[in-house]
Amino acid sequence: MSKGYLINNTLEFWPEDHLLVSRGAERKTISINVPASRCFLLILEREGELIPQLDFFNFVWGEAGENVPPNTLYQNISILRRGLKAVMEQPTDLVVTVPKQGFKLSDGTHVIVLESENDPELNISLPEEINGQINTLSSENELPSEPTALPSGNFRKWYAMLAILLLLITAVHYYLLNREHVYPYFDNYTALKNSGQCHIYVNSDAEDYSVHQKALQMINLNCRRYPYVYLSAYKVMPSVSFITCNRPFDDQKQTLSCASYNLRGVHLP
Repeated sequence: MSKGYLINNTLEFWPEDHLLVSRGAERKTISINVPASRCFLLILEREGELIPQLDFFNFVWGEAGENVPPNTLYQNISILRRGLKAVMEQPTDLVVTVPKQGFKLSDGTHVIVLESENDPELNISLPEEINGQINTLSSENELPSEPTALPSGNFRKWYAMLAILLLLITAVHYYLLNREHVYPYFDNYTALKNSGQCHIYVNSDAEDYSVHQKALQMINLNCRRYPYVYLSAYKVMPSVSFITCNRPFDDQKQTLSCASYNLRGVHLP
């Protein structure tokens, strides 16, 4: 039996399958990564509480949490927010950040616990044309009550149609899975400045960019190979994460090559 949550009567969350499912006219489904899913589960289980950051590290990553940089937690909360925004017809900020303390569920959010004996993925509405293909395939695969001899010509034609149908269903399934897993991770990053060949972007939810400026002074960026630089930093965190790429991160049409770094010991006076 799977346990899920109904939020504001508009959104279902199934933590075991890491799925966000809308209940709107267009029944959307988004699959989020495991850490982001665990973050949302903790927030829902402790509804109404302000949850310290340390509790997230212990709950999401267990014993390995002490080695996880704080920026990783913020990035997974950001992934969760983007998933919620993508699946909700009227997006609201369900996850509230309390600076220097932690995260909590937005006040006034109504949560109901759901239980399902079926795999929640089976409750997801598919487009009518895909349902039609699946129903057709099911009826064609039903065996007759008594053996029936098929003419050889019809037999080959039947197999050819079945093979084409299976390929079509596989292609549609592959497309839907890949479309759900594309996340615009840096769509809310702000361009800080361009320095020579460097295009520098920073997380827009920071209080200010003094930590970013200091981190840039401490390193020597070589932007000939990776000219696009994404910085994640917060005043209360002692480390800064860098992700450098050969192309803009949201450029899905070109081959993307990136490298990531963590710079520790960045303190402001």
